[in-house]
Amino acid sequence: MALPVDMSSAFGVMEYWSIGVLEKAEMQRYNFKTFLHDSITPPLHYSSCLPCEGKTPKAPSRGSSRPGPLGLDSLLLVVFVMFFTTVSTPAIATEPVPEKNGVGWLHEIRVGVLAHDVNHLWSGTRKEGGVDINGEIIFGRPSFSLLSGSVRPNFGASINTEGDTSKIYGGILWEVETKSGIFFDLGVGIAVHNGELDTDDEDQKSLGSSVLFRIPIEIGYSITEHHRISILFDHISNAHLADPNEGLDTLGLRYGYRF
Repeated sequence: MALPVDMSSAFGVMEYWSIGVLEKAEMQRYNFKTFLHDSITPPLHYSSCLPCEGKTPKAPSRGSSRPGPLGLDSLLLVVFVMFFTTVSTPAIATEPVPEKNGVGWLHEIRVGVLAHDVNHLWSGTRKEGGVDINGEIIFGRPSFSLLSGSVRPNFGASINTEGDTSKIYGGILWEVETKSGIFFDLGVGIAVHNGELDTDDEDQKSLGSSVLFRIPIEIGYSITEHHRISILFDHISNAHLADPNEGLDTLGLRYGYRF
């Protein structure tokens, strides 16, 4: 039948034993070479039944109870105690290591040219024209790690060149980057626009609400530590919380500079 073991008591006994062994070694004042030799080599002694003069010393028998100065078993015990003391000690909290990239609050700036209201994507149909000039800031703080990637806040704007729907937006981006330099972004946020809410104009989208949900998906490549290129898909709609809900998609190229 197994007996319960009090691990804290066991560690206490082993620590007490190891301290005694180390104090004994200190009192005998071995130099390092002699100490190491005596720690591993069994001590020699003379036979108690013969005169010492002219006799060859011999090692004690395997069952001898005479203690050596610091045997190999004692060294193993010291290592054992040190190991378990280290493992059982709670980890001390350390300050987070700053990221290699970024200068405080600013992590990256991206600019690009996007096709406006692209046909046959999430929204399905195209009514508006022109292209969007896009600019975006990705902040370095606050940020946190998630699923091998990093989550950061962003803020940006897309201005339509033909006076159709433009927008400003903000939200969060989750980004993961491979060792080869390929990166993938997925985000969620809110966009405020100047387009139509409900119109009969065949050249304008009916977006149903002034505040829309925004979902960006982006894939790109880091040319160097600082310079990046990417393809961005951007969708805005009211998620059927209002009527109508035609939605609007953009698709294009962007350049990013990472600090």
